[in-house]
Amino acid sequence: MTSHHRRPILYTSLMLSLSLASGQGNAAQVKPVDQRAVAQQLLSNDSDQQREALATIRTLGAANAGTELRGAMVTLLDKQNGVIEATRGKGSTVDMHFDPEFHSRLTQTVVELRDPLTIPALARSLGTGFVLHRALARFGEASAPAILAVVTSPQSSHDAINEGLIALRFLVEGAQSQPLSSVTRQGIAAAAAQHLSQPGRPIGTGTTLRRAMDLAVLLDEPKTRRMVEAIASDPKEVTARGVTDPELIAQTQKQAADRLAGVPALPRP
Repeated sequence: MTSHHRRPILYTSLMLSLSLASGQGNAAQVKPVDQRAVAQQLLSNDSDQQREALATIRTLGAANAGTELRGAMVTLLDKQNGVIEATRGKGSTVDMHFDPEFHSRLTQTVVELRDPLTIPALARSLGTGFVLHRALARFGEASAPAILAVVTSPQSSHDAINEGLIALRFLVEGAQSQPLSSVTRQGIAAAAAQHLSQPGRPIGTGTTLRRAMDLAVLLDEPKTRRMVEAIASDPKEVTARGVTDPELIAQTQKQAADRLAGVPALPRP
């Protein structure tokens, strides 16, 4: 056999050896994660340690996190939510207390758990900057009590209420595949009526009023539908709710008319 014929065999053998060596090297680099240690690291008061722990979790994959590590993520998220709530309205911003980018990544990771046990913490995170209405709506009716608690609380920010109203609308729109009980529908209708009756929040903008209209028309409850019909037909009904800017009055009335005519609300589920 000539060297010309031997060359492919030698080449193949060499490549196989390199491939096996590479595989062994990669296997040696993979180390099991001590999830308890990572959970403790995440709950430390050291921001560098927390960032390192979260990076480990992101590499591990949220779906692979065990009970203790999941609990640590939810605990930390709830702790940060408490800081945001305690400083709301005092001229304080999130970045004065912790890294907002870290908060966003933590929230994203908790969302990726897709665990019903995360619902209270995620509902409490409504309006903090990370969009959560779709994530919460995916849980169906199970998320309704926590969302309603935020939407109907006088302590909630207008951003939390507005996003919560969108989440509730998504629940109603998805009721064909994920049915809602009559009790839940009544609670949602009461929340819509509450924000149809009050001055627009933030005061003067009518943003919350418009989110409530979207929800109310979709529910098709006689009481709340009549309220939206009044808003669509009479600008005084809009000014009575704290909206005095002519352009915003017109916008609110047009939106009311559109919803009554069957034009779907945005954003879509």
